[in-house]
Amino acid sequence: MKKTLATLLVVALVASLCGVMFVSAEATNLAAGKTYTISEQFHQSTVDYSYDESYPVAYPDDNYELTDGLLPEASFGDAAFMGFNQQTPAQAERGYAFVKFDLGAVCDLTELSYYTHKDMGSGIQAPHTVEVYVSNDGENYELAGSKTYEGDEHKNMEDDVNHDVAIALDVSAQYVEVRFASYGWCFLGEIEILGTAPAGSDEPVEPDAPAAADVTAKVLDGSLAYSEDALAKLADGNDAAGATAFGDAGLVSFENKGFTHTDGVDAAVPATLELVRDLGSVQAISKITLNAFKDSNSMIALPEVKFYVSIDGVNYYEINSGNLVKAVDDAAETTTAALTADFSTRIAVNARYVKAVATFKNGWLFLSELGVTAATEGNYVENPGVGYAYTEHSVPNPGIGIFDSTDGELDLSLNDGETGKLFRNAQLIKAKYDADKGAYVVIYSKVNPWPDGHTGTETLGEGEILLAISTGGNVGADNNFSGCKWIARGLTEGDYLVLDNGTVSFYPANGQLPGAEDDTPVTGDTGILVFAVLAVVAIAGCAVASKIKSSAL
Repeated sequence: MKKTLATLLVVALVASLCGVMFVSAEATNLAAGKTYTISEQFHQSTVDYSYDESYPVAYPDDNYELTDGLLPEASFGDAAFMGFNQQTPAQAERGYAFVKFDLGAVCDLTELSYYTHKDMGSGIQAPHTVEVYVSNDGENYELAGSKTYEGDEHKNMEDDVNHDVAIALDVSAQYVEVRFASYGWCFLGEIEILGTAPAGSDEPVEPDAPAAADVTAKVLDGSLAYSEDALAKLADGNDAAGATAFGDAGLVSFENKGFTHTDGVDAAVPATLELVRDLGSVQAISKITLNAFKDSNSMIALPEVKFYVSIDGVNYYEINSGNLVKAVDDAAETTTAALTADFSTRIAVNARYVKAVATFKNGWLFLSELGVTAATEGNYVENPGVGYAYTEHSVPNPGIGIFDSTDGELDLSLNDGETGKLFRNAQLIKAKYDADKGAYVVIYSKVNPWPDGHTGTETLGEGEILLAISTGGNVGADNNFSGCKWIARGLTEGDYLVLDNGTVSFYPANGQLPGAEDDTPVTGDTGILVFAVLAVVAIAGCAVASKIKSSAL
């Protein structure tokens, strides 16, 4: 949500010609961890400016976001900001927005600093006037310092970034009121009050450290701006399903730096974001969900998503062939959507890590949760992608069969149970043996085209195989290979197959393949190798290897 502020070390220096107020070496941030009072200008809706209390709160505060020692990212979509707006006459009549502190005792104050965001393209300005008032009784206040920009000087501050502005003080007080005036939206991230407290008074409160995130992010394509600390909200159980504005505290923002309002979506550079969640332990799951918020008027898009699972956080397997936003969801101007890979009727996967890869072109992506649904029944694949049993030259029904050049011309429309030529509605994967890799390289992977089935023929060349996975579809005692098909449908050109003593294993294109003990093909020209296999176990009727070696997709 916010970045940690570096510890402020203020050193007394000699500067007789500078006219700058210096801070003594003992000065500390007296506001650290303290609560405060805010005026009604804060927390207003990003949509309506009528001050009607029935309108939604856009930037809720827990009464120490401005003093928790953490800074928001340079993005107004970060809910860690305190936001207010004074662009209408009704708002301007309400005067300054203020934040009021009680330091607990009369303290010697030397400086006040505030952290503000400026983004003129979004109507966000740095405050044109900031005044610091102080009091010893909480009732009678006097001006102690101010920062005022003449004319449009505040507009000339660097755009689309955050600014840390300091106001020198030389006063003693217990109560501090900071007043802000703005011509439009104003966003505050942190306020510090530097000074020294009297002996025996309470030391500044250290705010609680943010919870360790169990979600990590990586930009695969394009350029994105986001807060590392905010990623923890993607695993906090709040899916923000009722969000009506991008300022909802449950949302995490990702800004596409390849997008400009001038050029629009058509000229934008697509951005691809990888999110990985560590569930903390291996769990049986049957559904993965990525919750997203869309606001077309604010250039906030719903992404296209693919999902992956892993046991060890290194070896990932795509759980399906990708999940796109449905047109009915995409048609709405403002909506919340749950993008899901629901494989509950096909397979239950034991996994500790889940990965979502989201691609979008608009200016912003707002997400609230990368969640999973626990499996209640079905075939548990202990290590997906590894060690599924197969037969040669035929397909058990259901089951897996592997064919080679000795099978001649294969009619892919056949569904002949007597001969085991079950191709019509099977998952078909064609691959060619690579001696350097010691594995078969996938040429194509065709999803079973239910209900019409495959058409045409396939004649395999030397070193080529065709793998057919035929199942009854749903999870059940008689459909032991349904899970294999669900994993295999994610295979693409360049991925690998390894055949070993009646089992087939899948590896990603950049995977670390197991070492071969014997490079000599053992059946005809199919190039089937004999490999050492570690701890093969039977699970739900499938032979599954308990250990594989490959790298993340």
